[in-house]
Amino acid sequence: MPTCAVIKVNKPTRKLTRLSRKRLSLRPSTGKTRPRFIMSKKPSVKRTNSQLSVGQNASCTPVSRCEEQLDAAIYRCLHALTKRHQPTDEFRAQFCRGAFLKSNTKAFIQVMHFLLNIYDAREFRKRFYWPIYDKGAENAFRTSTVEY
Repeated sequence: MPTCAVIKVNKPTRKLTRLSRKRLSLRPSTGKTRPRFIMSKKPSVKRTNSQLSVGQNASCTPVSRCEEQLDAAIYRCLHALTKRHQPTDEFRAQFCRGAFLKSNTKAFIQVMHFLLNIYDAREFRKRFYWPIYDKGAENAFRTSTVEY
């Protein structure tokens, strides 16, 4: 009976390198250099006007790309709704790009008031007390909107 020997091959390990956002690649047909976009392994930090204000980004934690995309999607959708439905002045004061990069209680309350009034204004007036003046009413509003 022939026996088979198992040979273990050790491959040299390479150190992981970080990819840059842009690399230049050469096109063989024209000889021109063009930028080629490659996904980066580290999260990008993009500063918006709302982050540059003093109170909004006091912790100085980096913002991930996923959070930026989610904030941009929320902004686009709400902006489209403001074209069709008239927002309140309080909503306009809180609504800006980057408002939802980090938790923002005041903006959440105004956005939920705006959305629920669009959805069913009569039901909103039955279920919720508006306007909110104190912290207890604010907590009750947040929990009841999440339950609703």
